[in-house]
Amino acid sequence: MKGEIGEHEDALACAVREFREETGWTIDPAGAIPLGEVRQKAGKQVIAWAVEADLDPSALQSEPVTIDVRGRSMTFPEIDEVRWCGRSDAVRLLNPAQAVYYERLNEALDGPRNSRRGVRSEP
Repeated sequence: MKGEIGEHEDALACAVREFREETGWTIDPAGAIPLGEVRQKAGKQVIAWAVEADLDPSALQSEPVTIDVRGRSMTFPEIDEVRWCGRSDAVRLLNPAQAVYYERLNEALDGPRNSRRGVRSEP
């Protein structure tokens, strides 16, 4: 079920569950801003929302994921790092297909006139 919407679950509830599994943080989806869907290069469909929350990156508690690497089973944290960063770093660090979410969030918060300027990011 990893990353898939459950039979009796809507997409936002799935996102909240996935966020908890991947970070250890519980978020309140009230007021979530829908950022739409993108399809990544490998074909994976991603649906995203933005929520306001006070999160401490040092408190990350990612659940482990086990994958097969050249015939060996290996376990890693699903997310190895969370950090605050400015716009240029955020867009560079995101999956290229997901970088559009940054612009969509700026547009939702500030309107289309300011979305290119990144008014909620670094100067």
